[in-house]
Amino acid sequence: MAKDESLFESLIKAPWWVSATVLVLGNLFIRLIIPAWFSGGRTQGPLGPAIHGAFAQAMPLVANLFSIVIVGAMIFSLIREKFLHGQISKSDVLPYKSREILFTPAELNFLNTLEQSLNKNYRIYGKVRLCDIIETKNNLDNKAFQRAFNRISSKHVDFVICNARSLAIEMVIELDDSTHKQSERRARDEFLDTALGAAHVTIARFPVKRAYTLRELQAKLGDFVVSTQEPVEGKVVEVAEPGPVDAKPEPVKDIARCTTCGSEMKVREKKSGDEVGKKFWVCVQYPECRTVEPYLEAKWF
Repeated sequence: MAKDESLFESLIKAPWWVSATVLVLGNLFIRLIIPAWFSGGRTQGPLGPAIHGAFAQAMPLVANLFSIVIVGAMIFSLIREKFLHGQISKSDVLPYKSREILFTPAELNFLNTLEQSLNKNYRIYGKVRLCDIIETKNNLDNKAFQRAFNRISSKHVDFVICNARSLAIEMVIELDDSTHKQSERRARDEFLDTALGAAHVTIARFPVKRAYTLRELQAKLGDFVVSTQEPVEGKVVEVAEPGPVDAKPEPVKDIARCTTCGSEMKVREKKSGDEVGKKFWVCVQYPECRTVEPYLEAKWF
């Protein structure tokens, strides 16, 4: 039962037999414990002699109201199951939510760096299932096939380099952070390396870093990266463990002073028109100085 749901709402959402069970057990409890009316006769129950006055007179009414409420919940539950089940949105009952971002900051950092230096004859893909890269051999019996498939079905690799034209698999790339030192992760990495080796798929591993140079990439990726580009370091996403990392770069503040009067400029947003919400720089001396400059958003690689 959700915290913001009443018992009645929970019973309506539950299968009808839940309400029926509560009805039977509740009536047995009432009949055995407190005074109530049943079949035209009033039963005292063990607590009957201890209850006196108006409270005792109200007990039969409370018992009957309880039965009415539970029967009502059971009826609504039946209606819900029979007539409204197809109209209930699946998003209201399935226990899922968006992960919001596909890559961790460390993975995004590496991807941005590699994409800058990747040879144009290749493409890179992320979060690829292992069973989409390798598969079990055809000469296995059903039991052996299922056992082998189960070992690869729930695993994925960080990145895969493919031929840009045919999308043939060329190489797998894994990023190793501090969690890869754990025994379970080491066992997983050993299996991954062995399985890919058995399928003749090359794998390269890189430690998680704040920046990567072209020389480091070339040492493990060879011709997959260009050989004429300068070392790629530049501005990268900060990587912090543990805790969330803001992967959104700061705006590019390349206009700090008004080009007309030399005063400071500040960011404003358009409140109306076709470009509502668009940011721009305006001089702090406005309206004496009416200099306006475009606001340059930060760009991803």
